[in-house]
Amino acid sequence: MLNGRYSAGSFDLVSITSWRDEDSYGQEDNGRAQEITSYATSTQSSWSGAQELRLQSNNSPEARTSWTTGLYYFHQEGDRSMATYRNVVPFSGITTFDQHIITSSYAAFGEVGVRLADRWRFTGGLRYTRETKNFRVHGFATRIPGIPATGPVTPFLSAGDYTARASHTWSKLSPKGVLEFQAADHVMMYASIAQGFKSGGFAGQPPAPPIGQFAPENVVNYELGVKGEYFDRRLRTNVALFYSDYNDLQLQSFDLNGLPTTSTADARSKGVEVDISAQVTPGFTLRGGLSWTDPTYKHYISQQPGFSDPAHTFDMSGKRLAGMPTRDANLMFDYLLPIGTRGALDFQLNLVYSGNVRTEYGSTLWADSYTKADARVTWQPRNSSWKVAGWVKNLTDELYYRGGGPLAKYSTNIVRLGLVNDPRSYGVNLQFNF
Repeated sequence: MLNGRYSAGSFDLVSITSWRDEDSYGQEDNGRAQEITSYATSTQSSWSGAQELRLQSNNSPEARTSWTTGLYYFHQEGDRSMATYRNVVPFSGITTFDQHIITSSYAAFGEVGVRLADRWRFTGGLRYTRETKNFRVHGFATRIPGIPATGPVTPFLSAGDYTARASHTWSKLSPKGVLEFQAADHVMMYASIAQGFKSGGFAGQPPAPPIGQFAPENVVNYELGVKGEYFDRRLRTNVALFYSDYNDLQLQSFDLNGLPTTSTADARSKGVEVDISAQVTPGFTLRGGLSWTDPTYKHYISQQPGFSDPAHTFDMSGKRLAGMPTRDANLMFDYLLPIGTRGALDFQLNLVYSGNVRTEYGSTLWADSYTKADARVTWQPRNSSWKVAGWVKNLTDELYYRGGGPLAKYSTNIVRLGLVNDPRSYGVNLQFNF
């Protein structure tokens, strides 16, 4: 990432340039047997670049007006090859989906803040986004070498080999407004309303053309909050109440064959978030956060993978969103211990709590709640450009789920495809500043 800023009188020109290149490979044994019956591999590569140019006023905080305007461009290209080996009666074959997608996104935005009175300020903004995706997929199947054919090549290609293409452009004008009230010198209250937008997309591995397409996601977020600093700014608190209304919320789900895909649902989420930072002593800082969220489907019909009958169709309307806990908390202890004139030791302990999560199939339990701890000790010599830290992650070696999904044609509250966390790990970091 490259950031630049040029000051020109009453405004600044800001440039933010970024580039990212990523490659990954994965293999999963989804046959769950001693012999090799079924597994899937995937190879992915992508690169992306973004450029933002922004003009913004550099007035003092007491100025009556302030403003920001700018342009944004994003481009990404990605390739993915997913192969499924299946040697389960009656199927015996390898199915491959080669996918390529190009995304180009343009945006123009502006924001103006106006001081209405001594303690009141209003900020309004608009963002126009236009995004185009071009998608191509090639699906084909081959027999497994050396294994006699006992039935169809694959359950994934009902109409044989194919190549399909799709392209679509989505655009959206997203407004926002914030009203602030300075209740005291270091206490600010606010109310905001903002609209968010995420473009739609295409299903990665359809059983046959045409390519499936899912709708863009739209959300309107309402928020009330208080930010304050107390006791000579040794105590800082942020409290926010929010309500989010989603149309076509994009969800990861699974198709009839148990392959991951994207579906959409109408939903809403409400809750409260609290963040606190306290300078207990000159060397001891305590930081913590707590959130309670009630995410609920307004309308969503889910289908258990592997089935198409009504007995395995679930009306999730009014139930909690899958994969989201209702309670989260974190607590960090930070103690800085000076060692004479040589430097200082910094001790940190982080505690994290996450509540249980549910599936999208009848809202059965997916993962229990968990608590984990991380610790770090850092030594930094005085007036030095380097520091060294020793750390331990998952101090108590807690085991918990961090993702996954149910297996096709199995009970979703008994058999799971679970991605678990990393075990206890430790290491040393050495950092130089130039």
